[in-house]
Amino acid sequence: MGIELKTNKRGHHLARFTCWNVVKPLARPRFGKFNKKPYTPDTAKELRASLAEYEPQKINTALWIDIDIFFNIEKEMLENGYKFPTNIKQGDIDNLAKNVLDQLQHPDIQHIKDDKLVVGLSATKQYTTGRSVCVINIYSADSNLHEE
Repeated sequence: MGIELKTNKRGHHLARFTCWNVVKPLARPRFGKFNKKPYTPDTAKELRASLAEYEPQKINTALWIDIDIFFNIEKEMLENGYKFPTNIKQGDIDNLAKNVLDQLQHPDIQHIKDDKLVVGLSATKQYTTGRSVCVINIYSADSNLHEE
C-alpha cells in the first residue's frame, strides 16, 4: 500500500492574460558573425510587452496553465477546407508554449516565480480570420492524495 500524489486537475482560477499579438516560437541560440559569441535572438519582445501591461502576479504555488494561441489566416483558406493549415510556418506548439512560459517568469514580468511550478500544461494552436491573440489561463493545481 502506498500514497500517490496526483496533480491532474485544475484548481482555482488565478489569472488570465490576453496578448493581442503574434506569439513566436522560442529561438535557438545563434553565434555572432564577428565575435562568434553565442546569443539567443529575442523573439518575445511583443509578448513580453503585452504581459508587462498586467500587474505582476508573483504566483509561487503548483500551477496548471492553459495556453490558447490563435493565428490569423486568410478567410479563403478556411473556406477551402484548411481547418488546420499546418503548412504555414508559425512554429511547433512546444516551442510556442516554452516561449510563453519563459515570458511569464521573465524578471521584468514575474507573473509566476518559476516554470518548474507548472505541473500541468495544455497548449493549443488554432486559426482565425480575426486578429492574432494568445490567451493564457493560470490555475492552482488541485492536488489529491490517493491511497493504493
